[in-house]
Amino acid sequence: MLWDCYKLYSLAHLAHYLPGRIWSYLSFAYLGKFLGIETAQLLAALYLGFAASLLSGAVFSVFALPLVESISHPYLVLVMALALLLVLFYPPVFHSIIRVFAKIARSRLSRLPQPFGFKAINLASLSYGVSWLLNSAGVVLLVASLHPLSLEQVLFTFSVFPLGYLVGYLAFFTAGGLGVREGVMLAILSGFLPMYVAVVVPIAARLLAMSFEGIWFLVALKMPWRNRVKAGGK
Repeated sequence: MLWDCYKLYSLAHLAHYLPGRIWSYLSFAYLGKFLGIETAQLLAALYLGFAASLLSGAVFSVFALPLVESISHPYLVLVMALALLLVLFYPPVFHSIIRVFAKIARSRLSRLPQPFGFKAINLASLSYGVSWLLNSAGVVLLVASLHPLSLEQVLFTFSVFPLGYLVGYLAFFTAGGLGVREGVMLAILSGFLPMYVAVVVPIAARLLAMSFEGIWFLVALKMPWRNRVKAGGK
């Protein structure tokens, strides 16, 4: 099943480049039906990944807070934002959003998924946190190859990728956050780096991300479904 899950993710994920992130979720729902994965289970997994990504990514914004001079209590704002994200795991909120997605995907729910426990939330947030850390380190190395960085600037740069992509996640109306992510990254980088660096880095990061997503898609496209016959009942 892990083989098929990788193929499902790599194929469906590319649909987020269509305007409106809902196409990505619809692709997941369609392929999930194809494999015989229960709608409630699939939507719950997507929900956990999305919310845990937001939660762990928001933590990295702590590095950018010294740049935000217009906020009188930036760390208090961050704590409030994290508390608001935790509300996404509150069972009534969680079930309400799952019902909405099920209706959009035109999938009947035979049952609602069980609320997530602290272990699942912590593990998912930790795994996404490692991903943010690696991506952020890549951006730091990219910036450092173009312009020398002080220790303080290194910390600022660590916030660029997560903040840009988190805002892109929330911009459901865009195709893969195109323009939104790059704008946020540009705004942060231009606060302490020359403009040419602030412009080049978001573009390079986007091209690298699209290249890897394209490679994963092509690899997954060539992979056979291992549970297709069993899931189809043939």
